[in-house]
Amino acid sequence: MQRSRRGRPVGPRAAQARITRRRAARSPARSPAESAADLPAAAADYVDRLVVPYFACACAWYETIGIGVTGGELFSPVQRHLGDPFFGVHLNPGHFIHLDEWPSSPVSPGSPAACSPG
Repeated sequence: MQRSRRGRPVGPRAAQARITRRRAARSPARSPAESAADLPAAAADYVDRLVVPYFACACAWYETIGIGVTGGELFSPVQRHLGDPFFGVHLNPGHFIHLDEWPSSPVSPGSPAACSPG
């Protein structure tokens, strides 16, 4: 094992071990939440209010998307599940890549543009 001038081990494993020790020293060990009772009061409804609608939205999006589906048809189920201001969704739900999402997505309210292959 290689050692530094100060006699400490060097290399990726030694560095990771130092980082892990520092993190452990800074924060006490926390056990994961096992039920809603383990969450702070403000987050007790996290699953019902956030997770369930978001997952239902993703399911509806995948059930709807396909060749020939219009942007308006794809926009509707997303709005139905995530249209509540609580979610703060301001981007369109037709994610492409970060460079072309805004200028060329066919997904918007009432859009007649159809999804095409390629």
